[in-house]
Amino acid sequence: MAKIKGLFKRTGSSVWEYDFIVKGTRHVGSTHLASRRAAELIVAELRSKAKSALEPQRNPAPMTFAEVADLWFRERGQFRKGRNDAQRSLRWLKAHVGEDTPASRLNNALVASLVAQRRSEGVSHATINREVTQLLRAILRLAELHDQPVARINWTAHMLKEPVERVREYSLDEEDRLFATLRPDFEPLMRFLLLTGRRRAEACNLLWQDVDLNGARMTARQKGDLTVIVPLSGEAVAILRSQWRLHPTRCFTYVVQHKQGGKVGSRKPIAPDRLSTEFNRAIKRAGLVNFRLHDARHTTATRMIRATGNLKLAQRALGHANIATTSKYAHATDDDLRAALDTVAAIKSPAKSRDRRQKMKDFQDE
Repeated sequence: MAKIKGLFKRTGSSVWEYDFIVKGTRHVGSTHLASRRAAELIVAELRSKAKSALEPQRNPAPMTFAEVADLWFRERGQFRKGRNDAQRSLRWLKAHVGEDTPASRLNNALVASLVAQRRSEGVSHATINREVTQLLRAILRLAELHDQPVARINWTAHMLKEPVERVREYSLDEEDRLFATLRPDFEPLMRFLLLTGRRRAEACNLLWQDVDLNGARMTARQKGDLTVIVPLSGEAVAILRSQWRLHPTRCFTYVVQHKQGGKVGSRKPIAPDRLSTEFNRAIKRAGLVNFRLHDARHTTATRMIRATGNLKLAQRALGHANIATTSKYAHATDDDLRAALDTVAAIKSPAKSRDRRQKMKDFQDE
């Protein structure tokens, strides 16, 4: 082995020290070794590490679309509330992109074809935006963080225009007809939705540990993994008290009526899809049309704004991050204002009426 340059001993010292330069960077120190050969091995290793640190990092091996999709699910998707929906969307994307397709091959043309394919299946624009365009963007952004080559994609161009969300309010007659045909064990949950304006999943998944009956409040687990404390009305608290101890963990349950669902007579938590099924059966029996479960949330907001005229209160009750989202319910205050203006217009001033009659009489006498 050739002697290593940069090794030296100070006067009176028995150990070897080093002083060498790699690419303009000086490295100085002691080997703490008396043997030159052993010190040379140490310095050779130090030089090698110094050179490696200055070399450009090698790019990681290219990943397939299936690999980056699975990576996204492990690091992000599995922690979402809708993890099952995310898995279903990923399966569709893998099937249509191709599991072995390199992630770098995803470009504007491929994204456009995926959007077109989903549209041909009769899926709503909102669903396509969420399950295709936005999901692909999230997957490829994560791939970039892992140093994967990703094509530049104009995501905005692939977003489909979504219709403005309708605001449909239950009339009192429709509400009566609904509860007349709804299964009794689903009625408490439905009334709770109308009283609180919570989303279907928030109410169905409500746990007793999230409820403070004495304090009349609940912890709502909203979309986007947000958690907020929501006050409860006396009637909402009464509904929850009526369900106390029917189930050890869940607030809202139903009675099993068929063997396929478990032990007949036992109680099971009401899943969001099960609530929708029973709701649709009830409105069919009641002969209600253009009637949706989510309209219960709209009904709560509209009634609250009509009663208070306060959009900020409705914003807090519904858990909207932006009051602009709540403003779609402002028609309730508009209706009240219009009624007030009609009342004003109906009032006739006696003095003005006399003046008008006198002017008409003077004109006729001329």
